[in-house]
Amino acid sequence: MSEDSQLDSLEEAWVPAREAGVVGPESVRSLNEHAKGFIIEDWKKQPQKHFIDLGTGAGIPGILLAIALPSSRWTLIDSSYRRCGFATLAVDALNLGDRVCVEHVRAGHLSRSSETREQFDGATARLFGQAPELAECGLPLLRIGATLVVSVSDKTEQLWRQSGLREKTGCKIMSSWSTSVGSFLAVQRMETTPSRLPRSAAARQRAPLF
Repeated sequence: MSEDSQLDSLEEAWVPAREAGVVGPESVRSLNEHAKGFIIEDWKKQPQKHFIDLGTGAGIPGILLAIALPSSRWTLIDSSYRRCGFATLAVDALNLGDRVCVEHVRAGHLSRSSETREQFDGATARLFGQAPELAECGLPLLRIGATLVVSVSDKTEQLWRQSGLREKTGCKIMSSWSTSVGSFLAVQRMETTPSRLPRSAAARQRAPLF
């Protein structure tokens, strides 16, 4: 199936999510253009690698990136069972179930599991939530050398850059860039994740990582 056909199928599959307000008014092709901004050169050279989309909602940008990187595998996670249901409908409609799975789980839970901690070759986050929460719960999922790409505003980019990230997480901000439809920041794991991370939800709320 061509990319255009897949995007047409996705537009139809996301109708229920749009009606529920989980997917906004942007066209699938507009969302696809934004999603492609997440792709770094290294990912194009990594066929059959395993990526994770944090806070995927109905599958944005994870499903779109699975289309753009046809040899990749994806785990799409969200804390909302309802949103995961919409993502699953879209995955099934595009017959992507052999390399895309949807999990109703919090990133912090996966980061504390030996089965998923430091196991992913890359990660994305579009609307995950606050930057300190994403850093503490999402970055421990990256293997050494792997990269998280996050969609940012000017304000959130400054927050990331002033975070003291290397000392706190063993990760380093590598680069940032903008396209006609968005701005992005890349964070790479340089060292093993500090064993204390992620802390409990109460501790993270009481004293954010940065």
